[in-house]
Amino acid sequence: MTVRDMTMRPLMLLLVILGTLLWGCATAPEKKGEEAQATPVAEKDAEKTASPEAAVPKTEEKGAKNADDATAPEKKPVTADEKQLADEKKKEEEALRNRNYDGLKYVGPAKEEFSKGVESYFSQGCGEAVKRWRNAFEGDSDNGSIAYNIGLCYERQGKPADARQWYEKAVQARNEQIEALYNMALLDMKKGKLQTAEYQKLAEGVSDMVVRNNFLAWLYLKLKNFDECIKYAKAALKEDEMNIEAMITLGTAYFNKDMLELAEMILSTAEQINPNDFKLQRIAGFIQYKQGHKQKATEHFQKAKKINPEIPEVSNMIAILAMEIEDFTTAKNELEFALKIAPDLIEAKLNLAVALKGLKEYKKCREILQGLEKQPGLPKDTLRDVTYNLAILFLDADVEGDGQPQRFDVAVQYLTKYLEMVDKKDKIEQKRIADYIKEAQTEKKKAEAYLKMKAKQEAKRKKEEEEQRLFEQYVKDFEETKAKDTIDAYEAFLARYPELDPEDERGLFAKKRLEELKTGKPSAPPPPSVPAPIPSAPSSTTPEPPKVRENPGQ
Repeated sequence: MTVRDMTMRPLMLLLVILGTLLWGCATAPEKKGEEAQATPVAEKDAEKTASPEAAVPKTEEKGAKNADDATAPEKKPVTADEKQLADEKKKEEEALRNRNYDGLKYVGPAKEEFSKGVESYFSQGCGEAVKRWRNAFEGDSDNGSIAYNIGLCYERQGKPADARQWYEKAVQARNEQIEALYNMALLDMKKGKLQTAEYQKLAEGVSDMVVRNNFLAWLYLKLKNFDECIKYAKAALKEDEMNIEAMITLGTAYFNKDMLELAEMILSTAEQINPNDFKLQRIAGFIQYKQGHKQKATEHFQKAKKINPEIPEVSNMIAILAMEIEDFTTAKNELEFALKIAPDLIEAKLNLAVALKGLKEYKKCREILQGLEKQPGLPKDTLRDVTYNLAILFLDADVEGDGQPQRFDVAVQYLTKYLEMVDKKDKIEQKRIADYIKEAQTEKKKAEAYLKMKAKQEAKRKKEEEEQRLFEQYVKDFEETKAKDTIDAYEAFLARYPELDPEDERGLFAKKRLEELKTGKPSAPPPPSVPAPIPSAPSSTTPEPPKVRENPGQ
């Protein structure tokens, strides 16, 4: 997925980034009570992203049609008396849930311990807070917020079993805390032990039908069961046709089934209701990108970043779009911003290396790539991309800036290493890399020939310069000897220059003048002053050095 084969591959990294669409697409309701808002927040959006393309199974036409037609089970008709009884029961339940609240403020029997727990959390950390909150929950087991906060603390302390236990209590409390159900599911997913039937049963206990169906839609989206996700998202919309959360989840499911027009239609409606929803703008950006509308995609991602600038994946995606139009400066700025928020985000590091190559900051690019290469536990696909990009870096660029052909040996080493990682059945990729290896070997020979030729030219230049220097010194010595015009001066001059050119007038004059001074005969006329020769300009036929590609196609 490159603009040109010989470029480093920023687009390839999308396979690692777009999977954010499968995670955290549902937003749980806000916690009830002012004190609860000051306590730890839900963490259902905080897990690692995955590959979107890999997460999108190829859906057959029949399956796509069934998904479009799928709806939640129809409700059975109820009588007027049954409806009245249901309404009365609902009011009683709401009254019980709200009995310990004055508006949004918790005023129940565990108020004092709950507040002390909040204070302890911020002053002493989770350990002391858990003790307070456990005391509070004994005094008011109907308050799911207390159990939820205990669960969060246990999770942050690295105690998933305890966290899960308290999340379940938070869900089952009369004043239920739906965020706990999301976090509980994430814990089970991390362990690979999520039982769908268990969560279906737990969800049945959620009093609000919209909240229940939104959770189930989110759950099935996480499990990549897009048909079930669509069913429950539609069920939520049947209860509340203006529910943004359900629309976003439904649009995301359609996106993952490559039903892009339906996804765009749903999200367009959602945007009219609330254009300032972060997840809406993010998924809309991915949809536009997949349709090839790069400018619209950029606009959506920029809106998402404006709403919530603390999500590094969005800056990473803006950077990728910028690199597609060779705006490497913008890409670099976005990626450096992303890495300030998430220093260990591998995708951003790899993309930053690509941007730096585009800016000809080759040493920094190499430093990042080789740092990733040495990083323990790097996923195989990422290591393969790092290896490839290192190979292309040394093949395309004079990293050290010394013009030495050894860089092509390094390129061949990385290309060979990368070739070992390529699927043996992928003959096209194998041939492409084999061609690059041949190219590297050819370029090395050209570089060696150029350096050899350059060395000869340099030796010739130095020789000519030395000859010129010696001649200038010879002329200077002659003029000084002639000015002295003594036997000693001429003898010293001729001793210094014993091998004279027979046609050199200065040497002939010195010999004759020395003889005249010794014999007393008339002196010969001095030779005319001859200027020192000017070195000739280099030949126009001097070969040029091999040209280095300057980031072709990036």
